[in-house]
Amino acid sequence: MREKTLILVWSVVLAVGGFAQQKDKLPGFLGIPWESSIDKAASLMKDHKELSFGRLFNDSLVYHGTFEARAAQVILVFYKERFCSGMVQFISTTGRAVDLYKNLVTETSKTYGRPTTEIENVSDNDTINETTFEQAIRANKATFFSRWDFQDGNFIIVTVGRSSIQASMSFTNKRLADMKIKS
Repeated sequence: MREKTLILVWSVVLAVGGFAQQKDKLPGFLGIPWESSIDKAASLMKDHKELSFGRLFNDSLVYHGTFEARAAQVILVFYKERFCSGMVQFISTTGRAVDLYKNLVTETSKTYGRPTTEIENVSDNDTINETTFEQAIRANKATFFSRWDFQDGNFIIVTVGRSSIQASMSFTNKRLADMKIKS
């Protein structure tokens, strides 16, 4: 009986340990493994009925529809025809970008744990409401940025963009993205 209990406990430890290690890796985005070809990525995207193909633009495939039940544009970025990053630009109405950002951080944290880096900074803290946040972002007086780093070097970023004041997410293969930046 003791042997069966020990085997059961060891199995639970291995299962939990394997699950924890899995969170230390970011193997791709939307089921598309890093370094997939453009053709393979386009083929895998056909399974995502919530997104419709928009166009091929430079080294990117652009899709429109929903991501996590929110209106969005999804962009698959390639370097030398190998998948290196998935970006999601959420379509938000004025006065909602920071709320959306905070919801995305909460939801992403449920899957991947707390962010490695989290910056929520407003330099002028007079009267803070959603419109004030967005005005502060445009004036470079506010930053909303969260990043999850994985042991395999890959990362996820959630932020609010300055020019268009929209929440966005980026799932990135660091090695290929660095090569793309250097080229």
